[in-house]
Amino acid sequence: MSGKPGKGNPNGRRKYTLDHEFFSEGSLLSCYWAGFIAADGCIVRTNGQNSVKIKLSQKDSGHLEQFLQDAGSNSPVKSSTDGYCYICVGSRQWMSDLEALGITPRKTLTLEPPVGLSREQSLAFIAGLIDGDGCISFDHYTYGGPDSPITEYPTIDLCGTEPVMVWVKDFMDKNIPASVQAGVGRYKSGLSRWKASGNRALRIKEQLKDLDLPLMSRKWDRIEFAKRAVS
Repeated sequence: MSGKPGKGNPNGRRKYTLDHEFFSEGSLLSCYWAGFIAADGCIVRTNGQNSVKIKLSQKDSGHLEQFLQDAGSNSPVKSSTDGYCYICVGSRQWMSDLEALGITPRKTLTLEPPVGLSREQSLAFIAGLIDGDGCISFDHYTYGGPDSPITEYPTIDLCGTEPVMVWVKDFMDKNIPASVQAGVGRYKSGLSRWKASGNRALRIKEQLKDLDLPLMSRKWDRIEFAKRAVS
């Protein structure tokens, strides 16, 4: 893949490295990034070009740098004038491997869940979905009167297509169940949502830690502050 002009290249173009087999490996790392692309990436096919594009807030540029490093690429993270940063990586092999996981162009309302993943691979993929299209917030409760301390319960909130949210729900109900199983609710613009709260959110975080994934710290570190409140 070529990029900006560089020294030592007779064509005046700098050559960038890339592990084209990254998503072929089925590693937990590649499953996580596939989930992130499924949520927050864009598959572009124009003029014979096959590219993965991810655009994030400038404050998350480090996450894009981590992705490029994990994918064996030395291409740069670029900045736009509207306060965002982005990468655009071309690879036919990536397109084929991501399509096998249900990730295709114009996927916002059509994304299907991946098939054939192990328990750990599925959990890594879901972690990527949460980092891309999920949020972690807190519900506040007061017991015993107005002078009682406020208890915070962390909540993982994820939105996506109904088939993917049903897949996430079924996986979590089987592997990290709650005492009361919540259904998949309607969100907006044809999308659905799934939520996990309280101790279940903590147990999800603990199991993700065992997978050693490059989770977005600004999201997941917030759960640590609620441990004493819900233990």
